[in-house]
Amino acid sequence: MLEDNWKTYYNNIKNRSLKLIELGIWKGVDPNMLSAWINNFQTDREKYFSACILDAIMYRSKDQVISMLYDLYTKDLHNLFRIYSNIYTPYKPPLELLKDKWNDPGFRVVSAVKKGDSPSKSGNLMSSYLVHDLLISEKWILSPTQLEEEILKGVKHFVLIDDIICTGEQMIEILDEINIIKNIDNISFYISVCTAHEQGINNIQNKYPNIQIAYTELLTHENSFFNFIDIKSSDYKDRTDAINKYNEFLKRKGVKNKDTLGFGSLGLVYGFEHNTPNGSLPIIHYKSDTFNPLLKKRI
Repeated sequence: MLEDNWKTYYNNIKNRSLKLIELGIWKGVDPNMLSAWINNFQTDREKYFSACILDAIMYRSKDQVISMLYDLYTKDLHNLFRIYSNIYTPYKPPLELLKDKWNDPGFRVVSAVKKGDSPSKSGNLMSSYLVHDLLISEKWILSPTQLEEEILKGVKHFVLIDDIICTGEQMIEILDEINIIKNIDNISFYISVCTAHEQGINNIQNKYPNIQIAYTELLTHENSFFNFIDIKSSDYKDRTDAINKYNEFLKRKGVKNKDTLGFGSLGLVYGFEHNTPNGSLPIIHYKSDTFNPLLKKRI
Protein backbone atom coordinates (compact mmCIF):
# COMPACT_ATOMS: atom_id res chain seq x y z
CA MET A 1 0.00 0.00 0.00
CA LEU A 2 1.00 3.62 -0.48
CA GLU A 3 2.29 5.36 2.61
CA ASP A 4 -0.31 7.53 4.35
CA ASN A 5 1.54 10.76 3.57
CA TRP A 6 1.48 10.27 -0.22
CA LYS A 7 -1.17 13.00 -0.63
CA THR A 8 1.06 15.49 1.17
CA TYR A 9 3.93 14.58 -1.15
CA TYR A 10 1.63 14.81 -4.19
CA ASN A 11 0.32 18.27 -3.23
CA ASN A 12 3.80 19.56 -2.36
CA ILE A 13 5.24 18.47 -5.71
CA LYS A 14 2.25 19.83 -7.63
CA ASN A 15 2.59 23.21 -5.88
CA ARG A 16 6.35 23.24 -6.43
CA SER A 17 5.80 22.59 -10.14
CA LEU A 18 3.36 25.51 -10.33
CA LYS A 19 5.97 27.70 -8.62
CA LEU A 20 8.65 26.65 -11.14
CA ILE A 21 6.26 27.65 -13.93
CA GLU A 22 5.42 30.96 -12.22
CA LEU A 23 9.11 31.81 -11.77
CA GLY A 24 9.86 31.05 -15.42
CA ILE A 25 12.20 28.18 -14.58
CA TRP A 26 9.88 25.89 -16.53
CA LYS A 27 9.33 28.49 -19.25
CA GLY A 28 7.35 26.94 -22.08
CA VAL A 29 5.12 24.99 -19.69
CA ASP A 30 2.01 26.77 -18.47
CA PRO A 31 -0.38 25.93 -15.59
CA ASN A 32 -3.01 24.65 -18.03
CA MET A 33 -0.53 22.19 -19.57
CA LEU A 34 0.42 20.98 -16.10
CA SER A 35 -3.21 20.59 -15.05
CA ALA A 36 -4.15 18.75 -18.26
CA TRP A 37 -1.19 16.38 -17.84
CA ILE A 38 -2.02 15.67 -14.18
CA ASN A 39 -5.59 14.83 -15.23
CA ASN A 40 -4.19 11.83 -17.13
CA PHE A 41 -3.75 10.18 -13.71
CA GLN A 42 -6.87 9.08 -11.85
CA THR A 43 -6.20 6.49 -9.13
CA ASP A 44 -4.17 7.16 -5.98
CA ARG A 45 -1.28 5.08 -7.29
CA GLU A 46 -1.35 6.93 -10.62
CA LYS A 47 -1.40 10.31 -8.87
CA TYR A 48 1.54 9.30 -6.69
CA PHE A 49 3.39 8.18 -9.82
CA SER A 50 2.70 11.54 -11.52
CA ALA A 51 4.20 13.34 -8.52
CA CYS A 52 7.30 11.15 -8.75
CA ILE A 53 7.65 12.10 -12.42
CA LEU A 54 7.29 15.82 -11.66
CA ASP A 55 9.78 15.51 -8.80
CA ALA A 56 12.37 13.91 -11.08
CA ILE A 57 12.04 16.10 -14.17
CA MET A 58 15.18 17.86 -15.39
CA TYR A 59 14.01 20.82 -17.48
CA ARG A 60 16.11 23.34 -19.36
CA SER A 61 14.49 26.54 -20.66
CA LYS A 62 15.85 28.54 -23.59
CA ASP A 63 17.56 30.92 -21.16
CA GLN A 64 19.21 28.00 -19.40
CA VAL A 65 20.33 26.48 -22.71
CA ILE A 66 21.94 29.77 -23.71
CA SER A 67 23.76 29.85 -20.37
CA MET A 68 24.92 26.28 -20.99
CA LEU A 69 26.16 27.26 -24.45
CA TYR A 70 28.04 30.17 -22.90
CA ASP A 71 29.80 27.82 -20.48
CA LEU A 72 30.36 25.31 -23.27
CA TYR A 73 32.16 27.83 -25.49
CA THR A 74 34.06 29.66 -22.75
CA LYS A 75 35.11 26.76 -20.51
CA ASP A 76 34.43 23.20 -21.67
CA LEU A 77 35.48 23.51 -25.32
CA HIS A 78 38.34 25.80 -24.30
CA ASN A 79 39.66 23.06 -22.04
CA LEU A 80 39.41 20.47 -24.84
CA PHE A 81 41.39 22.77 -27.12
CA ARG A 82 44.01 23.15 -24.39
CA ILE A 83 44.48 19.38 -24.16
CA TYR A 84 43.94 18.16 -27.71
CA SER A 85 44.61 20.93 -30.24
CA ASN A 86 47.14 23.50 -31.38
CA ILE A 87 44.55 26.29 -31.59
CA TYR A 88 44.37 26.89 -27.83
CA THR A 89 44.64 30.56 -26.89
CA PRO A 90 45.02 30.95 -23.10
CA TYR A 91 43.27 34.31 -22.75
CA LYS A 92 40.71 34.03 -25.54
CA PRO A 93 38.12 31.26 -25.20
CA PRO A 94 36.40 29.91 -28.32
CA LEU A 95 33.37 32.18 -27.86
CA GLU A 96 35.51 35.31 -28.05
CA LEU A 97 37.38 34.01 -31.11
CA LEU A 98 34.06 33.34 -32.87
CA LYS A 99 32.78 36.87 -32.23
CA ASP A 100 35.57 38.38 -34.32
CA LYS A 101 34.41 38.35 -37.93
CA TRP A 102 37.68 39.79 -39.24
CA ASN A 103 40.20 37.34 -37.76
CA ASP A 104 39.90 33.64 -38.52
CA PRO A 105 39.37 31.70 -35.24
CA GLY A 106 41.16 28.64 -36.69
CA PHE A 107 38.09 26.39 -36.45
CA ARG A 108 34.49 26.24 -37.66
CA VAL A 109 31.24 25.38 -35.88
CA VAL A 110 29.18 22.80 -37.79
CA SER A 111 25.46 22.28 -37.16
CA ALA A 112 24.96 18.60 -36.35
CA VAL A 113 22.38 17.77 -39.00
CA LYS A 114 22.03 15.24 -41.80
CA LYS A 115 21.23 15.91 -45.43
CA GLY A 116 17.53 16.66 -45.81
CA ASP A 117 17.00 17.46 -42.12
CA SER A 118 14.46 20.15 -41.25
CA PRO A 119 15.79 23.67 -40.57
CA SER A 120 14.18 23.31 -37.12
CA LYS A 121 16.52 20.47 -36.09
CA SER A 122 18.27 21.07 -32.79
CA GLY A 123 21.75 21.40 -34.33
CA ASN A 124 20.56 24.34 -36.42
CA LEU A 125 18.76 25.82 -33.41
CA MET A 126 21.91 25.70 -31.25
CA SER A 127 23.86 27.44 -34.03
CA SER A 128 21.12 30.08 -34.17
CA TYR A 129 21.43 30.67 -30.41
CA LEU A 130 25.18 31.15 -30.81
CA VAL A 131 24.62 33.82 -33.46
CA HIS A 132 21.57 35.65 -32.16
CA ASP A 133 22.02 35.33 -28.40
CA LEU A 134 25.77 34.94 -27.88
CA LEU A 135 26.64 37.20 -30.82
CA ILE A 136 29.21 35.09 -32.63
CA SER A 137 29.83 35.79 -36.31
CA GLU A 138 27.64 33.75 -38.63
CA LYS A 139 30.68 33.63 -40.92
CA TRP A 140 32.22 30.81 -38.84
CA ILE A 141 29.15 28.51 -38.81
CA LEU A 142 28.71 25.81 -41.45
CA SER A 143 26.38 23.07 -42.52
CA PRO A 144 28.03 19.66 -43.07
CA THR A 145 27.72 20.14 -46.84
CA GLN A 146 30.22 23.04 -46.63
CA LEU A 147 32.95 21.03 -44.91
CA GLU A 148 34.94 20.00 -47.97
CA GLU A 149 35.03 23.57 -49.26
CA GLU A 150 36.44 24.79 -45.93
CA ILE A 151 39.01 22.00 -45.82
CA LEU A 152 40.23 23.03 -49.25
CA LYS A 153 40.70 26.53 -47.80
CA GLY A 154 43.00 25.05 -45.16
CA VAL A 155 40.68 24.80 -42.15
CA LYS A 156 41.66 21.79 -40.03
CA HIS A 157 39.44 21.98 -36.92
CA PHE A 158 35.65 21.54 -36.83
CA VAL A 159 33.23 21.56 -33.89
CA LEU A 160 29.85 19.87 -34.32
CA ILE A 161 27.09 21.43 -32.21
CA ASP A 162 23.82 19.98 -30.89
CA ASP A 163 21.67 20.18 -27.77
CA ILE A 164 22.06 16.65 -26.35
CA ILE A 165 23.65 13.26 -26.88
CA CYS A 166 21.48 10.41 -25.57
CA THR A 167 22.49 7.03 -27.02
CA GLY A 168 24.77 8.76 -29.54
CA GLU A 169 23.06 7.03 -32.48
CA GLN A 170 21.99 10.25 -34.22
CA MET A 171 25.45 11.81 -33.86
CA ILE A 172 27.08 8.64 -35.21
CA GLU A 173 24.78 8.78 -38.25
CA ILE A 174 25.88 12.38 -38.85
CA LEU A 175 29.55 11.44 -38.48
CA ASP A 176 29.07 8.48 -40.83
CA GLU A 177 27.59 10.84 -43.39
CA ILE A 178 30.69 13.04 -43.13
CA ASN A 179 32.95 10.54 -44.92
CA ILE A 180 35.89 12.92 -44.88
CA ILE A 181 36.46 12.12 -41.19
CA LYS A 182 37.85 8.76 -42.25
CA ASN A 183 39.50 9.84 -45.50
CA ILE A 184 41.56 12.92 -44.64
CA ASP A 185 44.49 13.09 -42.23
CA ASN A 186 45.28 16.04 -39.96
CA ILE A 187 41.63 17.09 -39.68
CA SER A 188 40.26 17.30 -36.14
CA PHE A 189 36.61 16.99 -35.20
CA TYR A 190 35.08 17.85 -31.84
CA ILE A 191 31.52 17.60 -30.58
CA SER A 192 29.92 20.26 -28.39
CA VAL A 193 26.57 19.68 -26.67
CA CYS A 194 24.77 21.15 -23.70
CA THR A 195 24.07 17.72 -22.23
CA ALA A 196 25.56 14.28 -22.82
CA HIS A 197 24.65 10.83 -21.53
CA GLU A 198 27.60 8.61 -20.65
CA GLN A 199 26.20 5.81 -22.84
CA GLY A 200 26.17 8.08 -25.88
CA ILE A 201 29.70 9.32 -25.18
CA ASN A 202 30.95 5.74 -24.97
CA ASN A 203 29.13 4.68 -28.15
CA ILE A 204 30.54 7.59 -30.16
CA GLN A 205 34.09 7.19 -28.90
CA ASN A 206 34.02 3.44 -29.46
CA LYS A 207 33.46 4.10 -33.16
CA TYR A 208 35.33 7.41 -33.44
CA PRO A 209 38.03 7.28 -30.73
CA ASN A 210 39.79 10.42 -31.94
CA ILE A 211 36.75 12.65 -31.55
CA GLN A 212 36.59 14.56 -28.28
CA ILE A 213 33.28 15.65 -26.73
CA ALA A 214 32.63 18.84 -24.76
CA TYR A 215 29.49 19.12 -22.62
CA THR A 216 28.23 21.16 -19.69
CA GLU A 217 25.98 18.52 -18.11
CA LEU A 218 26.62 14.79 -17.82
CA LEU A 219 23.82 12.25 -17.43
CA THR A 220 24.39 8.68 -16.25
CA HIS A 221 22.22 5.63 -15.71
CA GLU A 222 21.58 7.01 -12.23
CA ASN A 223 19.43 9.63 -13.96
CA SER A 224 17.00 6.97 -15.16
CA PHE A 225 13.62 7.67 -13.58
CA PHE A 226 13.33 4.14 -12.28
CA ASN A 227 16.52 4.65 -10.29
CA PHE A 228 14.94 7.76 -8.77
CA ILE A 229 11.49 6.58 -7.72
CA ASP A 230 11.22 5.77 -4.01
CA ILE A 231 10.10 2.13 -3.96
CA LYS A 232 9.78 2.10 -0.15
CA SER A 233 7.17 4.87 -0.16
CA SER A 234 5.08 3.18 -2.85
CA ASP A 235 3.29 -0.13 -3.16
CA TYR A 236 5.68 -1.39 -5.86
CA LYS A 237 7.51 -4.61 -4.96
CA ASP A 238 10.71 -3.51 -6.71
CA ARG A 239 11.88 -1.53 -9.74
CA THR A 240 10.85 -4.26 -12.15
CA ASP A 241 7.34 -4.16 -10.71
CA ALA A 242 7.31 -0.35 -11.03
CA ILE A 243 8.28 -0.61 -14.71
CA ASN A 244 5.61 -3.26 -15.32
CA LYS A 245 2.93 -1.11 -13.67
CA TYR A 246 4.11 1.88 -15.71
CA ASN A 247 3.83 -0.08 -18.96
CA GLU A 248 0.36 -1.27 -17.96
CA PHE A 249 -0.65 2.36 -17.37
CA LEU A 250 0.62 3.39 -20.82
CA LYS A 251 -1.34 0.56 -22.41
CA ARG A 252 -4.55 1.52 -20.59
CA LYS A 253 -4.13 5.12 -21.68
CA GLY A 254 -3.46 4.24 -25.30
CA VAL A 255 0.09 5.63 -25.29
CA LYS A 256 1.49 4.04 -28.44
CA ASN A 257 5.26 4.27 -28.33
CA LYS A 258 7.51 1.24 -28.79
CA ASP A 259 10.21 2.87 -26.65
CA THR A 260 8.24 3.00 -23.42
CA LEU A 261 11.46 3.62 -21.45
CA GLY A 262 12.71 6.16 -23.97
CA PHE A 263 15.03 5.40 -26.88
CA GLY A 264 17.79 3.06 -25.76
CA SER A 265 15.84 2.40 -22.53
CA LEU A 266 17.59 5.38 -20.91
CA GLY A 267 14.48 6.14 -18.84
CA LEU A 268 15.14 9.88 -18.70
CA VAL A 269 12.67 12.55 -17.65
CA TYR A 270 14.64 15.34 -19.31
CA GLY A 271 13.25 18.14 -21.43
CA PHE A 272 14.17 21.36 -23.16
CA GLU A 273 11.83 24.25 -23.85
CA HIS A 274 12.30 23.60 -27.58
CA ASN A 275 11.98 19.80 -27.54
CA THR A 276 11.97 16.62 -25.48
CA PRO A 277 14.82 14.19 -26.29
CA ASN A 278 14.04 10.69 -27.55
CA GLY A 279 15.77 9.23 -24.49
CA SER A 280 12.98 10.53 -22.24
CA LEU A 281 9.93 8.59 -21.14
CA PRO A 282 6.99 9.13 -23.54
CA ILE A 283 4.72 9.70 -20.55
CA ILE A 284 5.98 13.32 -20.38
CA HIS A 285 5.56 14.22 -24.07
CA TYR A 286 3.09 11.81 -25.73
CA LYS A 287 0.09 13.56 -27.25
CA SER A 288 -3.19 12.08 -28.48
CA ASP A 289 -6.92 12.69 -28.26
CA THR A 290 -6.94 10.84 -24.95
CA PHE A 291 -3.57 11.78 -23.43
CA ASN A 292 -2.25 15.26 -22.69
CA PRO A 293 1.50 16.00 -22.83
CA LEU A 294 3.44 17.95 -20.24
CA LEU A 295 6.38 18.89 -22.47
CA LYS A 296 6.72 19.68 -26.15
CA LYS A 297 7.94 17.07 -28.61
CA ARG A 298 9.08 18.16 -32.05
CA ILE A 299 7.50 15.98 -34.74
